[in-house]
Order: sequence, then structure tokens, then C-alpha cells
Amino acid sequence: MKITIKGKEKKDICIRIPTRLALNGLTAKLATSKLVMKKLDEKDMPPLTYEQMKTVIRAIHEARRRFPDWTIVEVEEADGEKITVKL
Repeated sequence: MKITIKGKEKKDICIRIPTRLALNGLTAKLATSKLVMKKLDEKDMPPLTYEQMKTVIRAIHEARRRFPDWTIVEVEEADGEKITVKL
């Protein structure tokens, strides 16, 4: 995962986070824990099980292999600052 911030006046900032480090079995377990799921309203999103979250993470890893330069989010502010998140 690569987060890039391009400022108009400042230096550009590039943060690289290994996808396997950020999305793994531990993060799946934490995301589906009761502590996290209590904060979400069940009307907005039904709770996910650990197995479902592992399937989502596997799909993200497969997308990373197939589309290595895939842009997830791209935001441009009025003052010229641009933020990009790539998988």
C-alpha cells in the first residue's frame, strides 16, 4: 500500500506500508472482535465473521497481485494538495 501526499508548497510525502503487514489474520481477528463490532450500528452494516473477513483480506491480496498500481482513493483539494492511496 502506498500513500502519497503532494503539496503545492511543501515537499511530497510518500508512505509505503506492506499490505501483508497491514492486512493479515490478526487484523481480521481485531476487526471482527466484539469490541469493534459494538461500535458499529447493525442497521448500517451487519457484523462480519472472522472467516468472512479473512476472505475479504485474501481478495485484497489477490487484487494486489493482479493490479499492482491500482488507485483506491484519489483526493485533490482546492489549494492544489493531492492525496493518493494505491494498493
